[in-house]
Amino acid sequence: MRMRRVAGIALSVVALIGAAAMPANAATMSAETRGGDGCFAYSYEPGWATTTVYYHNRCDHKEIIYLHWFLTNDQITVDAGAKGHKERAQKIMDIWDEGPGN
Repeated sequence: MRMRRVAGIALSVVALIGAAAMPANAATMSAETRGGDGCFAYSYEPGWATTTVYYHNRCDHKEIIYLHWFLTNDQITVDAGAKGHKERAQKIMDIWDEGPGN
């Protein structure tokens, strides 16, 4: 009986330590990045398996946003005032306004 009680207390202590450490690890892994370049405002938060970039064209004309991923690139023409997003199973390396769209 005494052995069960000691084992139960030990498990509770381990669970509490694990729970206390979890928020610090979760906060480190989920750091949202916000920025802007030219006409675009953007944000992204690297996920466990994918990263989604959210963007907003703040200008009154079409613009091209350039997304430089770890293994590939995207050039997306975005209408004036429009918002959008792009998701890939890669790390985003850089984002910039490529200039006026067609």
